Amino acid sequence: MTTQALIHANVATPRCLLAFTPESALEAMEQFGYPVVLKPVIGSWGRMVSKINDRDAAEAI
Repeated sequence: MTTQALIHANVATPRCLLAFTPESALEAMEQFGYPVVLKPVIGSWGRMVSKINDRDAAEAI
């Protein structure tokens, strides 16, 4: 919701997608190209945010 609010306010934001399954997350990563940043919907303060460099790392996470 924060990302939507920032976009609506014309604040520059990184491209992002919301994925509801591991398969759709992998598809989104392939669409963007690597490296990507994965942020889970749980947690705060940047906990569990991961930089993913390739498909193997994406599948491991």
